[in-house]
Amino acid sequence: MPVPQTITNILRANMEKVSEVLPEIYEKENNTLYGDITKAAKDFKIASTVNGTDFRQPIRVRPAGTFGGFTPGGGSMGVGHGSDIQQFAQTYFPLRMAFGMNMDVNWNTDGNPQSIVSEFSTTMKDAVPNFQSYADKSFHNITGNQGLCALGTGFAIGPPAVFTFDPEYGANLLQVGMDVEIFDNALAVHRTAAVTPDNLPRIASIDYDAGTAVLENLGAIVPAATDYLAFPGVTAVPTWLNGLEYFMSTATTGLLLGLNRATYPQINPSAVNVAGPIVPQAGWVLKARLRQKRGTVPKLTGYCHIAQAAAIANLTVAVTMFDRAGSDKKILDIMPDIDRPFEYCGVTHKIDMHASKQRIYWLDKSKWQRVYAKDLGFLEEPSSGRKVFMKRASTGQLVHGVEFFLTTAENFAVSDPGSQGLLYGLTIPVDF
Repeated sequence: MPVPQTITNILRANMEKVSEVLPEIYEKENNTLYGDITKAAKDFKIASTVNGTDFRQPIRVRPAGTFGGFTPGGGSMGVGHGSDIQQFAQTYFPLRMAFGMNMDVNWNTDGNPQSIVSEFSTTMKDAVPNFQSYADKSFHNITGNQGLCALGTGFAIGPPAVFTFDPEYGANLLQVGMDVEIFDNALAVHRTAAVTPDNLPRIASIDYDAGTAVLENLGAIVPAATDYLAFPGVTAVPTWLNGLEYFMSTATTGLLLGLNRATYPQINPSAVNVAGPIVPQAGWVLKARLRQKRGTVPKLTGYCHIAQAAAIANLTVAVTMFDRAGSDKKILDIMPDIDRPFEYCGVTHKIDMHASKQRIYWLDKSKWQRVYAKDLGFLEEPSSGRKVFMKRASTGQLVHGVEFFLTTAENFAVSDPGSQGLLYGLTIPVDF
C-alpha cells in the first residue's frame, strides 16, 4: 500500500528564513543629561599633580568693604577689609568599557551572506553610544560620588536570585550584562571584596516596570534585602566621580570640592523640601531663594524624571478649560505631551529618565565644567596605533579571540553650585 507523503518527508529540504530586523531589547537612552552637560560645560585638560588638586576654580566668597554709620565731626572712619577668595579643587576619574569576542564569531558573521549582522562591525559602531549610556547612569550615581546604582528593598535567593529595588531609582541605573559590586546598607561590608574584577556578579535580566533584576554568578555571596549595588571598580570604600547628586545635594555639612559646606553655606544649592505632590508654590519658593542668594536668577534648565513631568502635567490639566464652538469638529488631545520640553514656573524642563523620581533639578549649565586627562576614545597602542588586540591567556599564550577597550579620564566641577537648586521629597505618582 502506497505511503502518502507528509510534511515531515520534505522538511530537510526547507530553509529557515530569519528576519533582517534586529531589535535591541535593552535600555539605551542617548538623549541624556550627561550629554547636555558635556556639551555645555567648559572643558579643562588637566594632568596629575603632587597634591591632587589638578584643577582649581577660584571663587570670591566675601565682598570687600566695611559698611556702617560714622560721626562727621571727627569720628573714626573704621577699619576696612578686603574680599576673600577661596577655591574649589578637582581631579579626574578613569572609566573604561571592555569588549571581546572569539574569532569564530567574526568568521560566521563578517561578510557571511547567511548572517544578518556583522557582529564585529556592529559592536565597534555601537561601542561609543553604549558607553555614553552607561556614562549617564554613572553621572546619576545615587549619592553623587560613591558609584551606587541601586538600593535593595528585597532579595530572594532563588534560583533565580532576584533583587527588588526602592521606588526612587528602581532598576533605572542598571543594564543587562552589567557587572556589579555589592555592599551592605551601611557601606561597611564589601560583599564582593574577595571576587576578582572579571568574576563579579552580573545583571542577567531587568524588569524596569517592577523595579527588579535577576543576578547571576553570585557564587557564595548571599546579599541582604537592603544591600546596595554599585558600579564595578568603586573599591572597598566606594568612591566614584562627582555626579549630579554630589553638586545638587541637600547636604549642609561635609566638603564640596574641598570647601566646607557649613563654613561657606552660600556654595550649597538652594533646596526646597516639597514633602508631597508637586505644587506651583514649590517652584516659586525655589526661585525666590535663588534670587535672594545671588540677586538674580540665572538662565536655568529643569531636569526631572518623566514621573514628575506627569505630575506637573496633571496640575495643568486640572486647571485647564477648553471653550469650543459647536462647529468645531476637530479631535482635541487635552493631555500634554510630557515627553517634550515643558514649562513649570517659567523654567523649561527636559525629561531625564535616569534621575531620581522624587526630585526636580534646576541647573545653570553655563556654570558646569568638565575636567579631563583623556577624552573618550579607544585604547591605542602608542607605537603602532592598534585599537584591537589578540586575547591572551593567563599563561601569556595567544587565545583565538580579540578584544578592545574604550577609556576616558574625566570629572565634573561647578563654578557656582549655589546659584542652582532642586525640589526634593516629591511624591512619586501612582504606577511610576
